[in-house]
Amino acid sequence: METDEDKNVSSMYVYEGHDYSRGTSARDQQAFDNMFADMSNDAQSDERFLRSERKTSAAQYLDLPARKRKVLTPEELEERRRKRDENAAKRAKLKEEEELRKERERQRKLEKLWKDNNYISLNAELDEEEEEDENKDLFEEEDESERKDIQYVRGDVTHPINTRGSDAFIVHCVDDSGRWGQGGLFSALSRRSSQPETQYELASQMKDLKLGDAHIVPVDDQESRKDGHDYVALIVAQSRDRQNRLSGIRLTSLSQGLRRVCVAAKKMKATVHLPRIGYNTPNFNWYGTERLVRKHLASKGIETSIYYFARNQSVTTSNSQTPTPNSDSKTVKTGKSSEKNKKPKGGSLSYDEHGGSVTAPLPDFMYGVNVFFHDVAEDQKKKLTRYLVAYNGDVSPFPSEGVTHVVCGNFDDENFPSQELNTGVKFVSLKWLENCLRRGRILDTRTYEIKRQLSVDL
Repeated sequence: METDEDKNVSSMYVYEGHDYSRGTSARDQQAFDNMFADMSNDAQSDERFLRSERKTSAAQYLDLPARKRKVLTPEELEERRRKRDENAAKRAKLKEEEELRKERERQRKLEKLWKDNNYISLNAELDEEEEEDENKDLFEEEDESERKDIQYVRGDVTHPINTRGSDAFIVHCVDDSGRWGQGGLFSALSRRSSQPETQYELASQMKDLKLGDAHIVPVDDQESRKDGHDYVALIVAQSRDRQNRLSGIRLTSLSQGLRRVCVAAKKMKATVHLPRIGYNTPNFNWYGTERLVRKHLASKGIETSIYYFARNQSVTTSNSQTPTPNSDSKTVKTGKSSEKNKKPKGGSLSYDEHGGSVTAPLPDFMYGVNVFFHDVAEDQKKKLTRYLVAYNGDVSPFPSEGVTHVVCGNFDDENFPSQELNTGVKFVSLKWLENCLRRGRILDTRTYEIKRQLSVDL
């Protein structure tokens, strides 16, 4: 028979003869409360220690005397600032000296490479003394007699026209990779001469291709003319990364390259001929480029022509020029065949002047239109002339037999030399031409015709 003592011994609540299942004694409760209070105090102490750890010094925990921070006088603060500036200047000077040392070493290796390969750089020099002030008006600095305006030409830029018996520079933009492109102006130049490709690739091997360079390469080895020499000015205005991705034309590099071309053109008294740089390139800033051409070339007194590629066989064959209204020419060569009013079935493809593949031509809906501007503002004439040439139209600087439309601002019969025109010439308002260019087709002239009161038969 099991006794109460046996039950107490076997129970888990019995320890050292005392049964703890029968309630907590006052002494045990007091011991538990004291233990809980000690744990809480320790946790708070640890928290305060962690919170103040960054603000206290090690001396407090090592029972060392804490060092008080000295309050500096204004003179001492100034001396500390002066020493800090001196140290920064020393570091900057050492860095600059190191960069100069590396540049001298790079230049020494480059000169050795050129000497070992008998290489002579064709990169045009840049006149460093001619500092350009962007805040000044260039037209105020240049002599009035030296100013030139850009001539807009239709034809092949690889065969310059209107060279005035002098040397000619053909401008072409390339990248810094040293790989000659295919198609477009690359192929057109290769058909003219193999020298540009050869010199371009050689310059890359000789580490002589940097953004902003302009290499002047002669191209008279296969074709030449009697009254001067032709050169190609390869302006390095683009770059390629390690993934072979081609950047757009960098206007800062193009600007520096045009400055080099300007220096060389002045020295050789040459004319400069450019394609429409950046044609068919999305979001390309053509008007910014045009301003650079005017700023660095035309305003410096250099004869400058911008070419629109001819898009029909008759014009391509004749390689004709469409002069601006300010031209001094006495005759106009329209380059049209006897069937000038019949549009060819197929036109030549135009090329992408800055880089590569053959591209589709601009619309040529103004083909067969030859315009003479009468009493139209000069800036308006220049703007409309560019559009007409781009869309395969013609502009005559004076009334002639080839004129098909006389575009008038304010028509004055008395001052108009009508006897030089053919029968059937349309006298229309400026609105007709603007609407044609806006809508992309030749509009009926009946609603735009100007009623004339001339006694002289046309």
